Amino acid sequence: MSRKELLRKNIEEERKKLNCLLEGGAEVEETYRQSLVVDRLLEQYMDCEA
Repeated sequence: MSRKELLRKNIEEERKKLNCLLEGGAEVEETYRQSLVVDRLLEQYMDCEA
């Protein structure tokens, strides 16, 4: 599996976690931390594209 494919899979998994936190009414801090995880993965994915 290429790095790009692995990142895409990780992004999907982490976004699911974020969505669950948002739907479940998790604490703002926890939700924010998870959004940072997704953001970092997206940055890495975009760097693979460049």
